[in-house]
Amino acid sequence: MRPGIARQRGTRPARWSANRDPSSPAERLTGDPGAILLREVLENSGIAGWITDRLTDPQRPQDVTHDLASLLRTAILLASQG
Repeated sequence: MRPGIARQRGTRPARWSANRDPSSPAERLTGDPGAILLREVLENSGIAGWITDRLTDPQRPQDVTHDLASLLRTAILLASQG
């Protein structure tokens, strides 16, 4: 093993193969990183709370499983992913 590389017990060091194709075929691409970024923006900006404060929820609170802000965040994330 090369110096400076710690190795956990029972693991094998990663091997680089020059034969690997670094390109990403379209079927392997995902929108998950964009959704994670959008979720962080929604949570840190407070925009979901701002919108929720301006909406009314006609449901009885005892019948509600998920609050309006979390439903709004979910709807925005789903719409953004297509």
